[in-house]
Amino acid sequence: MTITGTTTEIKLSPTGLTPTYNETIIVLESPNIISDNFKWIVDLYKGVPGDVDYELISTLTILPNPDGYGVIDVHRHIENYITTSFYPADVDRISQRVYDDGLKWSFNLTEVFENPRWRFDDNNFYAGKVGFTTVGFSDKKHPFVIGDAVTVTQDPVATNPSYDGPTTIFDTPSEYEIVIDKSFGVSTPPEGGIVELTGETRTIVQDIPIADRTFYSFNGVLSFQDFRNWDSSEYLMSVSSPTTTKFLLHGPREFDVTINDRVWLNNWMAVSSFPAILIETDNGLFTTSQIYIPVGQHFINQNKIGPVDILDNALDVFFPITGSLPVVDANTTFIKYGASNGGGGYTSEIVTLNIVDDCSKYDKVRFFYMDKLGSYLPLTFNRVSRQKNNLNKSNYSQNYGTYDPIANAWGYTTYDRGITTYDMVTTESITCTSDWLTETMGSMVIDMLQSPNVYIQDENGDYIAINITTTSYEVKKQQNDKLINYTITFEYANKNKSQRG
Repeated sequence: MTITGTTTEIKLSPTGLTPTYNETIIVLESPNIISDNFKWIVDLYKGVPGDVDYELISTLTILPNPDGYGVIDVHRHIENYITTSFYPADVDRISQRVYDDGLKWSFNLTEVFENPRWRFDDNNFYAGKVGFTTVGFSDKKHPFVIGDAVTVTQDPVATNPSYDGPTTIFDTPSEYEIVIDKSFGVSTPPEGGIVELTGETRTIVQDIPIADRTFYSFNGVLSFQDFRNWDSSEYLMSVSSPTTTKFLLHGPREFDVTINDRVWLNNWMAVSSFPAILIETDNGLFTTSQIYIPVGQHFINQNKIGPVDILDNALDVFFPITGSLPVVDANTTFIKYGASNGGGGYTSEIVTLNIVDDCSKYDKVRFFYMDKLGSYLPLTFNRVSRQKNNLNKSNYSQNYGTYDPIANAWGYTTYDRGITTYDMVTTESITCTSDWLTETMGSMVIDMLQSPNVYIQDENGDYIAINITTTSYEVKKQQNDKLINYTITFEYANKNKSQRG
């Protein structure tokens, strides 16, 4: 029989915004695990009912663990629907909504079990009939409905043995109380027992409010220690959020860039989203509107605030509060960025980009990588770099020589080929070295080495995917090393092909 109820209690669930590449744990508890073959059926969904893109992600069967809880880690299912937004040419607005960087998800929950049992804590008087209750004791909900044919077994030495044996559920005053079709005897101290419905498979669809089973995940990952201390409320930006509210940025809040760089900072938005942006440069303090309100799968904005991004901006109109336009020019030495309440006050932290000269006699290698919380940051290596090409050839041997019918002879030419190349792949490997770095900038190099998404910018401004092949590194400290720099090696993610031989 299928019924609706709320016998399962959600003991633990994600709160706020969760980095999807760490564990995403849900813990369940139900009094019905004492029944036979108990299991939870968990249906994971993208979105919530009513969303246009509401769809089933996965169906999981969860058994109670030895401690009696249902423990689910759903992050492997959720992460398949989360990637990253990488559109270098798309700078319509400074603060632009993105959909790929996070997932709003929910779940439906059902209990399925056989031979339903319920342990009561005491009997009680209900209009002349006897009832059983857990109210004020264990507060465990029962799985029964009116009309169920059950068997009552009280604990040994019960005061009223007439309650024992087969009977019928006469009433269910609450989820914690039942009344059977037997007369009430004398009052007793608390006496417990078991009520069992034999030969029945029961399915209880859990009627849990949708707000209690709707969650948000994003494309972040944290170290073990950082994940233990993760507090997503520190990242929720709204029209009234404090000035300490953080962008989804793992690295430093002040770092060096060049005039040719892009910087993309992600942020989590509340429904009462911040309405404006403040940007300060050498030329003054400027504001522009933030027009998006989160809805559906949009709850993250990507803020493209690098010098190139501001110059490429297509739709935003900047208004000087002090100084005069343009916001950025060839002489700009810094950019400060923050969310605003629209009245000139900040509703987020301020991120500062120090624009430095990357002049060098060597070829520059401009990296652009996704950090641990999904933002994209630039790094320039402007010291010695060397390129090495590795050729992987596939060959076969063929017979050579031809028959000359005029001379009636077998002959050879100088251009006959015996060993023939039928496939060749070229792998370009580049080793490059950074300039001298502060510890802050050195930490960004470490972040980049651990990033799954790294690009380099070529001389035309295009971004090319690479794979960093450096597999070990030393975390350098100024107190130990005085001067800090790093040398890394990378390959292009796409290999070059050749003609057939």
